[in-house]
Formats: sequence, C-alpha cells, structure tokens
Amino acid sequence: MSGTDKAKDSDADLITGKTQSVTLAAGEFNPTLDAGFYLPAPTLSLDKFVDKSKAKIGDVLTYTLVLTNSGTGSATNVVVHDSSSIGLTYVANSATAPAGTTFTAGVPSSSWSIATISGGQSLSLTFQARADSSGILYNKATIPGDTATVCTSIPIIMCAGDVYTFRLTVAPVAVVTSGIKTMSNSLVRLPMCWM
Repeated sequence: MSGTDKAKDSDADLITGKTQSVTLAAGEFNPTLDAGFYLPAPTLSLDKFVDKSKAKIGDVLTYTLVLTNSGTGSATNVVVHDSSSIGLTYVANSATAPAGTTFTAGVPSSSWSIATISGGQSLSLTFQARADSSGILYNKATIPGDTATVCTSIPIIMCAGDVYTFRLTVAPVAVVTSGIKTMSNSLVRLPMCWM
C-alpha cells in the first residue's frame, strides 16, 4: 500500500493499484522504487453429496456441501447459493454450519455465507430436506465459477388396473464395434416401482 515509509510501502496508486512507469538505463540502480506486493488469489470449488440416491416420499435426505479453497490466498465474503427442485422441503433447524459461517434457509433458494476461507482450507455444511413428491429431485449449489448438483430418485407408485401414458425421448448414442461407428438407442431406466 502507498504510505509514508518508502522502505516498506508500495509506490502503487491506492485506487488503480498501478505504479508509475520508469525506464532505467543499462546498469542504473534506483533503490527508491519498489514493485509493491500482490495478494495470492483464492481458487474456490464446490462439491455436493446426498446420503440417498433412491428414496421414498416422506424420507429425510441429508446433504453435505463442501467449499474448498485450493488457492494460496484467502477468499472473503463468499456466498454459496443453494436451491432445491419442487418436491424437497428444508427441515427447519437441520443445518450445521462451521464457526464463522451462516446458513440462511429460504424457498426455493438458501444461502451459506462465509466471512473468510483461507488458502488450502475446506469447509463443510450439512442440512436436511424431506422428499414430498415422486420423480427426480435435484439440489444445486452455486458460486461464481462453479456449480455442484446432486439428485435423488423417488419412485412413482402405480396401481394395477390404472392406465398411464409415458413419453420417453431417447437421444441416440454412438456405439463403436470393431472400428465401425453406428448409432443406436440406449436403455432407459425409469425411477418407478410397479405395485
């Protein structure tokens, strides 16, 4: 930072962060100039886990969100946005946030605020949500530059004698056999059970 002690302070402008341009002749030495310093950059990433990939209506799912700073510098005032698809209801007061962080539940989006995460540090948040409907239920967390998503399948219960209509769309998948590339349809597994 720019200051009054020329032995310790940078000559950089406080607003722009730039120093003056100086050209030295070959062999010239000017000890009154310095390049200042820079703050190492943080590198943030998210991972997300759910304790059940398959569940039933009424089950409570436990989510774990891990924020990692693999950089060398600290990141401050980080906000992780977490959202759930329709069919998931946050279980009140189920969040366990590390010291120095705050979890704020919301519908459909919650937030996890981190005052500071140091370089090389990881922080974990856990919370629970109840499965209220069938289908594939998603939970997604985002920070600028990264997104982590997990899903849980809740079977659709069908009764014998009822009529159902399903429309499936299958994208063709490339299959390589003996060096010949062909296109075929892939097998689709539905998150359902028949009763």
